[in-house]
Parts: sequence; C-alpha cells; structure tokens
Amino acid sequence: MGKHFYYLWGSISSGKLAMSLYTMTITLLIFTITNSATFASLVMLIYVIGKIVSSFIFPFVTEKIPLKKILCFSLLAQFAFILYFISSIAAAFTFRRESKNYDAMNDVNN
Repeated sequence: MGKHFYYLWGSISSGKLAMSLYTMTITLLIFTITNSATFASLVMLIYVIGKIVSSFIFPFVTEKIPLKKILCFSLLAQFAFILYFISSIAAAFTFRRESKNYDAMNDVNN
C-alpha cells in the first residue's frame, strides 16, 4: 500500500471523527438551548434521513457529473451549512441572553 492510501485513510478517519464530535456537540447545544430531548434527537434523525436520501440519489448524480466536482461541491455546501448553523446558534444565544437581561431589568424596575 502506497502513501496515497494512508493519506486517504487518515483523511477519512479524521473526517468521521470530526463529524461524530460535531454531531455530539450540536446535539448537546440544542438540548442546552431548548431543554428538549425531542429537539436534540432531531439532529440525528435529520442526519440519517440525509444519508438515506443521498444513498439513492448519488448513483444517478455520479453518472452525469465527475466525482471531483461532486466532492468539491459537497465540501463547500457542508462548510456553508455549518457556518449558517453556527451563526444561527450564535444569534439564538444572543437573543436568549438579551431577553433574560430584559426580563431581569423589568423585575428590578417593578
């Protein structure tokens, strides 16, 4: 086995580890924000549904589009989605913190 195999093996292993940590972090974060196990479990449900749908669509897409373009697009789309999700969570935290401060100020004034 050549060094390219080990590069591929290492990158796939690192990617799977990163995805597992990312999924656990997002699940915990959603549970922390909502205090709902139902909403937290939706993270894995959405992930599994996406995997199932993509396993049916992927063979048809690979017939029309080269794999290199698919890989580049999927990585960019995943990066954009993660940025959007992180910014949404940051906005939710900011809104939650501001609403708590507003409620605390109203309690002091009353």
